[in-house]
Amino acid sequence: MLISSIITVICFGAAIAADAVLGKRFAGDKKIAETAGKFRKKLAAAACILICVYVLLIAITSSNMINGESGLSAAAVSAVSLLSFGALLAERYTGEKTGRLLKRGAVWALIFLAAEVFIFNGKSFGTVYVNEAVSPYDIEITGSGHAENDEEVILSGNSKLTFTNLPDNINDIDMELDGEKDISPFDVKLSITDDNLSLREYTLQHKRVSGYDTKLSMSFKPYGKLRSIFISFEGVDKQIIIRNIRVLSKPAYAFSNIRFFALLAAALLLIAVKVYKFYEVTYDSRKNSHIIAVAAMIMLVVFTGYFFSLPDQKPRDYAPEADYIDDPYAATLKAFIKGQVYLDTNADSALETLDNTYDDSERADKGVSFLWDYAYYKGHYYCYFGAAPVVTFYYPYYKLTGKFPTMAMANNFFMVMGLLFMCLSILSALKLLKVKPNLLLLLLLMPTAAAAIGIWFTGNCIDRYTLPSITGLCFIMLCFAAGMTALNTKSKKAKPVLLFISGAALALCVASRPTIALCAAILVPYFWRVLFDKNEKLLWRSALAASFLVPLAIGAVIIMKYNAARFDSPFQFGAIYQMTISNAGANKLSLTRIPDTIIHYFVHPPRLRTSFPFIETAPVYMENYTAYTYISSGCGVLMFPVFMFGAFMLPYALGKKSKEQSDRNRRQLVWICLAVSFITAWLDMSLGGIVTHYLFDITPLLFITAMLGIFRGCDKPHENKGRYILAGISMAATMVFTLALCLDIGDGGLIRHCHQFLDRAEDLLIFWQ
Repeated sequence: MLISSIITVICFGAAIAADAVLGKRFAGDKKIAETAGKFRKKLAAAACILICVYVLLIAITSSNMINGESGLSAAAVSAVSLLSFGALLAERYTGEKTGRLLKRGAVWALIFLAAEVFIFNGKSFGTVYVNEAVSPYDIEITGSGHAENDEEVILSGNSKLTFTNLPDNINDIDMELDGEKDISPFDVKLSITDDNLSLREYTLQHKRVSGYDTKLSMSFKPYGKLRSIFISFEGVDKQIIIRNIRVLSKPAYAFSNIRFFALLAAALLLIAVKVYKFYEVTYDSRKNSHIIAVAAMIMLVVFTGYFFSLPDQKPRDYAPEADYIDDPYAATLKAFIKGQVYLDTNADSALETLDNTYDDSERADKGVSFLWDYAYYKGHYYCYFGAAPVVTFYYPYYKLTGKFPTMAMANNFFMVMGLLFMCLSILSALKLLKVKPNLLLLLLLMPTAAAAIGIWFTGNCIDRYTLPSITGLCFIMLCFAAGMTALNTKSKKAKPVLLFISGAALALCVASRPTIALCAAILVPYFWRVLFDKNEKLLWRSALAASFLVPLAIGAVIIMKYNAARFDSPFQFGAIYQMTISNAGANKLSLTRIPDTIIHYFVHPPRLRTSFPFIETAPVYMENYTAYTYISSGCGVLMFPVFMFGAFMLPYALGKKSKEQSDRNRRQLVWICLAVSFITAWLDMSLGGIVTHYLFDITPLLFITAMLGIFRGCDKPHENKGRYILAGISMAATMVFTLALCLDIGDGGLIRHCHQFLDRAEDLLIFWQ
């Protein structure tokens, strides 16, 4: 209480001092000079009102909440006071817009301050105060756990804690969890028995926690007498230390600075957009302020890669005797170093005696050992994933350092570079299509692209399967950025260089994940027009064509020779020879897969789960595929809000038919995006099945379509406020949706890099529990 009053008095004094300085500067203004005394009384009144509000809120917390004596956050009180006095000063000395911004900001800051007490901590109100520590020796521990001393419980696996002989009026249990390094998120369930079900426990709360310095609070409302509390820990893969176990009558009061300032920042941003009418600003690539804003957003988007990267990666020393089977790309690198295409590991000779080497049930029945999910052909193992990560990252890293990088290091690199090329692709596409985007929507679109296209997801989910996807996305974005910039530029020196880079990037995309390379189809009409542009000399057009086609052809020849050396066919990448759960060679293209494609690649919803964030990518087994179909996890692209909104904006993306070349180009591009996306999804469904990262073979083209619809449909915000607001909401919701899917991956980069992200996000959003 005292600190809040002192902060207010200090801010009041600073406001008086600022008024004195500004009063001298505006001494010639009679109105300001005549109202000096009245204004200072106004400042004093504001200070008194603020102090009264703070005292009231603190009194409520201290008298009605456990831990309420901690009061209000000093930082939050400072923010409210500074905004309040700043609003009064701005209203007196600066422009009307600044005064309105600070005034509304002060009002919302005060609302959020009160909300922390009455809403976000409303569950802590009570008239009965019980706050007792529980000794570990009073807890029945079953499973992989034991009481270490009178303060700590140690769990090393799945365990259950049973609490009996509890005090009356208990509605909450708190504890602190501290897990070992690299512990994966695990499930904690709270069950009770009471007068409703006295002999059978029933679960009331299910949380998924990180275990890194986690302060766990779980509430419950028993019927009649509370008999027992059961806390179950499931999915624990490393040791956990549990400390400071307490039972309480109500959850302890805890003011959240993170929630307060996040809400305040969002409110100030929205107020500024409305007051200064930023929503009406159209992006102009010639204005310095616009260039700086876009450049800053690109840097911010690229920096987000830091939070999805896996930290603390150390390269491995090259050991000629090691097989590196845990990393197929490192194993491929070792094969290259030895001058061979097959992996340097011996295969069980019994594989050749099987009736069908690729029948997993026969291998299991006859007990034949094999390397899981490697390609096996004529007595040797191969990596059937694209070799682009090896050629462009593993091998250069080895030549520079003499060591082998990890998959996470490669994944981190291609994610960051992919984010950069993605932003450049967006700007190049807008210029090529002659679209004049709204500046705010353009800024918001860039992080949305990272969420929707799949760079965040594949960057976060680090394994042998997603590395080709993130690498392919990186190179297709480079292909787009360089190719479209080449079409935009008038420099005859830069154009062939950019086309060469685009062609080389496309070849590397094919060597990463061929299905993503199909996205390059959108460049074909534009390159075709350049090739047959009669206004340019034939020699120049031929040179431009060669600039793109030569690196692409060289890459294609290398890929085909590599395939032929491994599998005796230039067009065989080895997927049909993989040693996995099913024989991939049995998968055939079939029109009967079209309904399955529509369901799983476009409309399949995420599965609901009982713990935060309540959604996950998971299949719904329909048992109606007519043939074996591999399904691991999935979520239809239309479940991403920006794609759903983009579908409604499709008429605006197409626009009305006209003879203008720019309109014809845009319509052609949209139809190509839709057609190639559907065909690619059908190919993936027929030949592979459905896994979440397969979706990102088609998201780049669908995002371009959605982007065009949004920018063209919201080009006049003052006339289309509803569409403009929905566009912003769909983009923000897409980022939240993708983050929720990333949180489901317990060993992903987001959780490993930001250990407490899962816990903090749940505490901030699910505040009523």
